[in-house]
Amino acid sequence: VMQSFARKANAHYSDGDELGLYPLLEEMKLFRKGFRKRILSIVTIEEEWGKCHVIDYTHRRARGNHTARKSRTVCFLNSKLLGMPEFQLRPRYLIDRIIGLVHKQGMLFPDHLKFSNKYILKSENESMIRHYFRGEVLDALLKNRHWHAEGVGYYLVLYGKEGLVPERQLYSFVQSCMHLGLLLMKNRYD
Repeated sequence: VMQSFARKANAHYSDGDELGLYPLLEEMKLFRKGFRKRILSIVTIEEEWGKCHVIDYTHRRARGNHTARKSRTVCFLNSKLLGMPEFQLRPRYLIDRIIGLVHKQGMLFPDHLKFSNKYILKSENESMIRHYFRGEVLDALLKNRHWHAEGVGYYLVLYGKEGLVPERQLYSFVQSCMHLGLLLMKNRYD
């Protein structure tokens, strides 16, 4: 799937972690979970603003007496135009609504309550992250309520639901990720 996508996108394909990206990613929450962690393949798209690495990643998680393999397609953007404080974004689930009755979870966006109701956004640097997450960024996130994102500095990781993205959806997924990354870069300088 990834080799085919690389050919169609005129991008570079790597088997495994030939590029040595894992040390850059291991600070992200997603990459700290589980054990037997492995990057299966990487497609690297070079753009004028930086690089977009599309990664098929897998790891094992313990579930009681059993382990389960979890795989996911991840979009890793690397750009000096990002310069973001550390943050985590994930969908808000029913359990979060229950916990929210007792304990504040994430940032509230009074001017964009739909976003606040669908996502939990956390950062130690709330005022700066609000500068990035406004307007078109919030609107873009609302179009697909399954986004997960983590960022710090020049690195942004975006992913959707668990599982590898099917080939027929891969181009659309990557385009959505790059669009969201560009909106965040734009908001930095507005």
